[in-house]
Amino acid sequence: MAAPALILVAGIFAYAQDIRLADATARLDAIQRIEAARPALERTLQEHLSGVRDFAAALEAAPPASDADFATMAARFTADTPGLVAAVAETTDGATRLHPTDATRAVRALAALGPHAARPGLGILDIDGAPALMLSAPFATHVDDFPATARLTLVVTGASLLPDLETAPGTPPAGLTLLPAPDAWTRGIREPPAPATMVEIRMPEGGIALGATQVSGWRDVPPHGWIIPLLTLLSAALVVVPMLRTRQLAIERRRNLTELDRRKAELDLLSQRHGLALEASKVGVWDYDIGRDALVWDGRMDEIYGYVGQPGPRLYQDWANRIHPEDLARAKTEFADAIENFSRYDSKYRVVLEGGTLRHVEARGAVYSTPETGTRIVGVNWDVSEQTRLTAELISRQQEAEAASQAKSQFLATMSHEIRTPMNGILGMLDLLLHSELHPEQRERLEIAYGSAEHLLTILNDILEFSKLEADRIELQRLDVDVRAVVRETVALMSAAAQAQAVSLEMDLDPGLPASLVADPTRLRQVLLNLVGNAVKFTEDGAITVSARYEPGAAIVTFAVRDSGIGIPDDAVTGLFQRFAQVDSSDTRERGGTGLGLAICKQLVELMGGGISVRSVEGVGSTFTFWFPAMPGLTTPSAEPRASEAPAISAPRQLNILVAEDNATNQHVLKAYLDRAGHRVEMTGDGRDCVDRAATGGYDVILMDIQMPTMDGVDATLLIRAMSGPVSKTPIIALTANASSTERDRYIAAGMNAHVSKPVSIDALTAAIASVTDTAPSCKSAPSHGAVPSPRASRSVTPRPGRTTIPPQATIPRPDQSP
Repeated sequence: MAAPALILVAGIFAYAQDIRLADATARLDAIQRIEAARPALERTLQEHLSGVRDFAAALEAAPPASDADFATMAARFTADTPGLVAAVAETTDGATRLHPTDATRAVRALAALGPHAARPGLGILDIDGAPALMLSAPFATHVDDFPATARLTLVVTGASLLPDLETAPGTPPAGLTLLPAPDAWTRGIREPPAPATMVEIRMPEGGIALGATQVSGWRDVPPHGWIIPLLTLLSAALVVVPMLRTRQLAIERRRNLTELDRRKAELDLLSQRHGLALEASKVGVWDYDIGRDALVWDGRMDEIYGYVGQPGPRLYQDWANRIHPEDLARAKTEFADAIENFSRYDSKYRVVLEGGTLRHVEARGAVYSTPETGTRIVGVNWDVSEQTRLTAELISRQQEAEAASQAKSQFLATMSHEIRTPMNGILGMLDLLLHSELHPEQRERLEIAYGSAEHLLTILNDILEFSKLEADRIELQRLDVDVRAVVRETVALMSAAAQAQAVSLEMDLDPGLPASLVADPTRLRQVLLNLVGNAVKFTEDGAITVSARYEPGAAIVTFAVRDSGIGIPDDAVTGLFQRFAQVDSSDTRERGGTGLGLAICKQLVELMGGGISVRSVEGVGSTFTFWFPAMPGLTTPSAEPRASEAPAISAPRQLNILVAEDNATNQHVLKAYLDRAGHRVEMTGDGRDCVDRAATGGYDVILMDIQMPTMDGVDATLLIRAMSGPVSKTPIIALTANASSTERDRYIAAGMNAHVSKPVSIDALTAAIASVTDTAPSCKSAPSHGAVPSPRASRSVTPRPGRTTIPPQATIPRPDQSP
């Protein structure tokens, strides 16, 4: 940039010097012209001033002239100076007379001066932008016979004074003009354009100046001055344009280098991240050129395939040599198919290293092709030996867990049978004793023992039920259920316990409840019984209300059990539905329980697609609410009879009953129950013997235990049903400690007519016998232990207004009966 700047500065300097020289030459020429014109101008001015004074003296000596006289005198005066005098004016007391009257420029100029504006002597006046000379002389006159002072003014144009000095049109722009001296009187004269060259002319009456100037100034381009700037510009262009282009290219190069450095840094960072990712993931990368049979892979691939420390290029055969012989054909086929079909390559195989080490490898790749590189397949491998080992271990443990779960289920089934069998004997014997003649103290002790045995059975049922829920072995039924009947049944079953607590048990049923809803009646009843039982257990006074509501739009049925009991502390609410949760877990707690009831309720409700919640205030009471979706049923079902509520009956006729039971205690209980009902009973403890006896055809009913030596009850039933004649139609009632619905269905499918769970009660047994024979209930047996009133049961229970209160021992009407 230094060279073009130097050339440019030199050109500017030469051009300025040329202008300065032309300026000095023009000024010198103007001064010479002014000096040559000054003598003639001074003589002319002296003559005009003398003429003005003589004209003024003549006007003063003569009487006041009229306008016509003044015009005549002025015409005579101006005729002596043709082309020089522009106008002659007389100004008296503000009035001006002018000759010639059409000298409009002079008239306008003098009118602009105003009265008494021009002083005696010389002055400069602007007339339409051009300077003019005013020569003024005072004289005495009269106005209306009064003395007055008048003034005679002669207006002389500059063109008249300087005819030889003015610039003619078409000549170079240089000329002279009249300018006022520094102390001269002026009117309307504008400042001359600068710079100007001035020569002053001094007169006794005043001074003027001759000035030489140009409209655009002195510094015009001298002749041929354009050559220097043009050459300067050309030389600058020849140097500057390439330099500017070079500079632009340098800037672009610098920008490109910066962008290249930035992208290189990004690429390095990406490569570093890629390397770290590959290092962290233990993934090997490979690239196989199909046309050249060239295989390129990284160090991780060498580690995976055991080629570390072996130099040289890798080949397809190197890969194939490491694959397990059993996987080689499949791996090659998958590789070839991916190349042939231009599809993704995805394979798993085993690799055998030197020394026999076995590895599991997973491979993935993609095929691509370009004219430059040809067809290639690029992919990754990684060692999945550890994952394979963990997966195998997981599968093994899962199988072990499934086996353990199966063993657990088998164990629970066995324990259920083994525990329920002696429980059947305990409850049966206690029940037989309670129906015998006893001393009051003996009856009280037996009732306590019977209650404890029932409580133990409840705990056993909770544990078994929760185990089945954990094992996901609960299957829901989809039946048309009369919800009102289920609620009434629940309230009726719990009314005795509620009255023993002196608590009112009420129902609040929505009138909009459909006649039936599709649900599982057994599980619904189980949840309601659990919640109402808890409410009774934790309510010492007040009332318990069971309500049911239905939302037709959402097809949701909602149940609520509200009590006025002790309530639940806030810190215990959150874990209330967890397994083994207790509101009072202290060693001094008054109320027992396994802590599984609410957990079972929660799981059952969720299994039905709903939910359960609780609101409680300690010392005020609690409300348990659960809901689940339920569509209206298509039929109006009958209330499902429960074995526990069926009245104890005696048959109107005597039946021949064969009992197949291997436990001696249970044999004794069953025989006592049947003897009391008036039936003839035969006992056997073997399934094979039961089949042989049934073949004789002498029995009205067979009570069949499930688990027996030699032959179980299911196989015995199948053999009896396979017999010919009426024997195959003999009613068979299953007696089992396994009370699950799945097992019950299996027994019915085998040909059994009914099912009674152990421990067997006399009510359930007589009801089952009546259901499979043509006998009907005729009378109740002696009161059971549950009918013996407790001291608290004698207290009255007052129903609340607007509620239905079910007293203890109430009979639930069937839907087809009048309430």
